[in-house]
Amino acid sequence: MLVDVIDAAMDKQAAERQPTNKIGAHNVGQCVRKLWYTVHGYPGEALNGRALRVFDLGNRVEDAILEFLVKADVAHIRGTREQDAVYVEELGGRVVPDFLFEHDGEQLVGEIKSMSDFAFDRAERGYVDDAYLWQMEVYMRAFGVQRALLVAYRKETSHLAEVLVSRD
Repeated sequence: MLVDVIDAAMDKQAAERQPTNKIGAHNVGQCVRKLWYTVHGYPGEALNGRALRVFDLGNRVEDAILEFLVKADVAHIRGTREQDAVYVEELGGRVVPDFLFEHDGEQLVGEIKSMSDFAFDRAERGYVDDAYLWQMEVYMRAFGVQRALLVAYRKETSHLAEVLVSRD
């Protein structure tokens, strides 16, 4: 009934998305072959409506965490805005982390990820997926900082965890 209508609309929206041949911080840690195909304009696997909903949920979680940080009066929070982006020549584009903040006089970049139970349990033990590590490495180098903070949001329970990552 409604789910079928939503699925059809989201699948249509996904099919209308234009592929891009740009590499950004979000995909820099992917397979080299996949990146080569991306740069050279080969279309990847088409997204579907469910994938768009997953991305949408991640964006909403990010917005909520940034709101929580503002409400908690965390110093120097800057949400993702175009004026906060830094051009990275090697990528041929601009990158911007989810947020920047200061802690004990040190500036850090912050990355927010919504996660399944499995991924969240790993994050709580200090393990961060390689793709996320590469993404944060790009941000740390672009912004000239030594550390980044991954804020993990557990989708199933709304628990939060954080992992401090040092520059490689």
